[in-house]
Formats: sequence, C-alpha cells, structure tokens
Amino acid sequence: MKERDPGWLREENETMDTIKISKEAHDLLNHMEGLDVALDEKIAVIIWLMKRMVKKGEYVNG
Repeated sequence: MKERDPGWLREENETMDTIKISKEAHDLLNHMEGLDVALDEKIAVIIWLMKRMVKKGEYVNG
C-alpha cells in the first residue's frame, strides 16, 4: 500500500485542529485504500469522523 504525503489535505493557514482532522482522515484513507471500498463510502466515513470530532469538542471552527 503506497503511503500518501501527510500534507495532502493541508493548506498553509489551517489551525492545528483542522490539521489533526486531516491527519485522521489521511490515516483512514490509507487504511481503506487496501479495501474494496467505493469513493462515496470513503467520503461518508470522513464526514462521520469530522461530525464525531465536532461533538467531542476536538474540532472548533474559527
């Protein structure tokens, strides 16, 4: 399984919370890459992860 560059979801002016979500999303995609999972299912998992982090207070916008 080819490892993606950890910065592929980052922008220059992101907060640390956003980068933390990006890292978790990156790890999830790397894990799912080896599985037979459709792209829309991968996107759904990332949306679920972000919603969960918002509820837990780990992600605060702005």
